[in-house]
Amino acid sequence: SRILRIFLAQPFNVSDRRHIQISPSYRAPEYCVYSQDMVVFRFGVILTPESSDVEVLVLGSRPEMGHWDPARAVQMNPSRPVPSACEPCLWTGDVHLSEPNTDKLWFKFIKRVDGNYIWEGNGPHHDRQCVYDDSNMVDGVYCHPIGHWIEETGHTDEMKHTTNFYFSIAGQQAIHFSQVLPRVWLGSCPRRVEHITLKLKQELGVTAVMNFQTEWDVINNSHGCRRDLSQPMTPETITHLYKDCGLSYIWIPTPDMSTEEESRMSHHELWALFHTIKLILIHG
Repeated sequence: SRILRIFLAQPFNVSDRRHIQISPSYRAPEYCVYSQDMVVFRFGVILTPESSDVEVLVLGSRPEMGHWDPARAVQMNPSRPVPSACEPCLWTGDVHLSEPNTDKLWFKFIKRVDGNYIWEGNGPHHDRQCVYDDSNMVDGVYCHPIGHWIEETGHTDEMKHTTNFYFSIAGQQAIHFSQVLPRVWLGSCPRRVEHITLKLKQELGVTAVMNFQTEWDVINNSHGCRRDLSQPMTPETITHLYKDCGLSYIWIPTPDMSTEEESRMSHHELWALFHTIKLILIHG
């Protein structure tokens, strides 16, 4: 059977910090014996680490979450084996909560850097709440909505971190991507012809691309995808390049950083993704 690989071109969102020096030694949580009455709560946070050896932990008001003691906080795992200080990364951590496990709880994310604990936010008024919602249960695991690291100012500075990440990738004329599902990659736009002809088609084995760039974004960020540099860059330029490479291409222009536009377009994007997979699996 043919494997379908899809590449989604979309910006990445991010966040980052605060220093508090506490105990330099980290102790693993003391709750290691789990009963059938316990429920796994999964917490996640996106941040850009200061270095590749940064530890990220979650702690909170429950005994299983350390009762606000950083030395008993629950270790979280990065989505990449070696996180980079140049790009955002998702950390997730599982906490086994005994009954009553549907009561409201408060929690925070912290980082451990060079023996120092860095708490997100600036005091108790930036504590996070977890209010139980049955719709967050996935395969027996309670998945709390993923958050962005809260700065000392109380803001996530998502726009700042996203902009820094964008200029880092654009300055290198590079393409950045991550595999989010066995057959789905999520990444930035291609900026050179070889990003499509070699990287996507040959190295990743991509067969279909959904592009959420606006027309302005295509013209300004993918102008290096012209095979004839004497010709002006237009959205059709990249459409023809994908077609010549035998890749299915769907373009759904969506303004960056617009929650309203992204919400409005999401059902169209899902419909297009589903029918692209169905079409290629049947006729591929």
